[in-house]
Amino acid sequence: MFTRSHPSLAVSLFMFLGWLAAGPGAQAQVFVDRFANAPLQTTGALSVSTNNRTATAETGEPAHHGAQARRSLWMAWRPATAGQARLAMKASSPGLRVAVYTGDTLGTLTAVAGWPTVTSNVLHFPLLPDTTYRVVVDALPNTIGTAFVLELAAARLVLEEPLPQMRLRSPTNVPIRVAAPGESLVAAELFAQEASLGVLTGPPFATAVSRGEPGPLRVRAVGTNASGTRLESHEVEVIVRPANDDVADAETIPASAMSGVVRGDAQWASTGLADPVRTPVLPSLWWRWSPRWAGQAEFTLPADGPAQAVWIARIPESDLVITSYALIRRDAERYRELEFDTVVLDEAQHIKNRQTQNAQAVKTIRAEHRLVLTG
Repeated sequence: MFTRSHPSLAVSLFMFLGWLAAGPGAQAQVFVDRFANAPLQTTGALSVSTNNRTATAETGEPAHHGAQARRSLWMAWRPATAGQARLAMKASSPGLRVAVYTGDTLGTLTAVAGWPTVTSNVLHFPLLPDTTYRVVVDALPNTIGTAFVLELAAARLVLEEPLPQMRLRSPTNVPIRVAAPGESLVAAELFAQEASLGVLTGPPFATAVSRGEPGPLRVRAVGTNASGTRLESHEVEVIVRPANDDVADAETIPASAMSGVVRGDAQWASTGLADPVRTPVLPSLWWRWSPRWAGQAEFTLPADGPAQAVWIARIPESDLVITSYALIRRDAERYRELEFDTVVLDEAQHIKNRQTQNAQAVKTIRAEHRLVLTG
């Protein structure tokens, strides 16, 4: 279902998608099909939009993330300063992998960073002095390539901690440490969620911020070197997960408990190797219970509650809402308070009998346009 929104939103979205699909343009010379032909880029920041649909692999090319090269585009980047790089990428559809290497020939490449699969990702990697970095964008096996936008930026001030891939569980103290490789750093101000954590005037330039609840934490730093030059780091976002996010950290229910209620919010949970195999893959929370008595146990997941009310309250802020007939039937009273631009009802056999609760519930939804699909 589509909620009401300003017409310019749809126009802007259409234009952006069209830009992604447009293919190589004026910036296409940054990425080329042959490793040796990549022109050296020396700017501290750049943004490139192109696609790799017509790219090819070449003899001697490494297996990017363990899979044979297929449709690879190469660029060469040598920023003027050491520090930290931020690589951000958006692809118009899944099916790409990205790798960053150092080395002057295909046979001497050393992997630095990358993603085995990407649609919209950000990563950071260290920048060494006088080093050329080779960035390759390649298609995954059994895909044909796609349009993408890639952005690179260098920063002289480096957030050594936290790292985006850090596994953090609430409650926790998130370490923050900053450095300026090759420079004399005399002061640094650290920020978390845009709130200043104070100015540090001597090494180690480090502190920690307490996080009692799960959720994202954005960290950045501003510093000054001995010459009085202002330095800024990239912003790093880490996700603090719930305490019982992994099976190894399962919350223990007392063995003596005969009944009780446990509560959790999986919004910031992750998927793990121990999670049950299911489609779609969903984040999970874990509990451990070893009852003292044998017998039959009954578990009930409440069909309603404060969390459900919060999600429905956010619908007016959304552009697209996907739900089920069962949930519409259950929350019919709350949906009557909303008005949608378009309602799309799939699998119409669920409402072919006008006397059923499904049919009665969806008829109460207010919308300017309705589409019913079947077959």
